[in-house]
Amino acid sequence: MKTGVITYKIAVRAADLAKGHPGAQAWDDALSDARFEFRWEDQFNLALDPETAREFPRPEGGSRGPCASASGRPHRDRVARARRRGGMHLTAAS
Repeated sequence: MKTGVITYKIAVRAADLAKGHPGAQAWDDALSDARFEFRWEDQFNLALDPETAREFPRPEGGSRGPCASASGRPHRDRVARARRRGGMHLTAAS
């Protein structure tokens, strides 16, 4: 049942974003900023299911390089941050 409710919430959020609902865009932007800045509590509070989000383990240290630790591909948030600072010039992997 809980999975169905979360699935419904995702669909509603996606529809609101697609329709250009300003509240949905503000929520999405806030969540993106929290992820980008690794603000865990904000991420949990903005999650569709904060209780379940808090149950997932957080990375301890994790990858500090420009690549995601699981795939080895450039990590989009770190690449974006570096590009904003004028550094890192990566080409897309084929």
